[in-house]
Amino acid sequence: MGERWILDGNFLALEGDDPRFDRADTVIFLDVPRLVCMWRVLWRLVRDRRRRRPDLPEGCSEGLDLPLLRWIWRYPRTDRPRVLEILSGLDPHVDVRRLSSRSDVRRYLDTLPRG
Repeated sequence: MGERWILDGNFLALEGDDPRFDRADTVIFLDVPRLVCMWRVLWRLVRDRRRRRPDLPEGCSEGLDLPLLRWIWRYPRTDRPRVLEILSGLDPHVDVRRLSSRSDVRRYLDTLPRG
């Protein structure tokens, strides 16, 4: 089996085509409603207060700031259309999965091989 990796994050800041998509065989787009995103940010803030989250890199801490909340609130009308456009223009060999609920994620995970 060849090299395998997972990439996550926001790729919209890159100008032009993102070369990472050239090597991708699957793209998973978590397209959840803004209120769900807001709730999850606030919940993590309360849940993890005064503790370091184990899934964050060293030196990073959970935080809440107005720019983050503003970005989440504006995302559906500013960034989401650009993401959908980019995903629709990907090479046909790329399997694009748009998951918009916890049950969508569970169903997708159930299709993956274990081990």
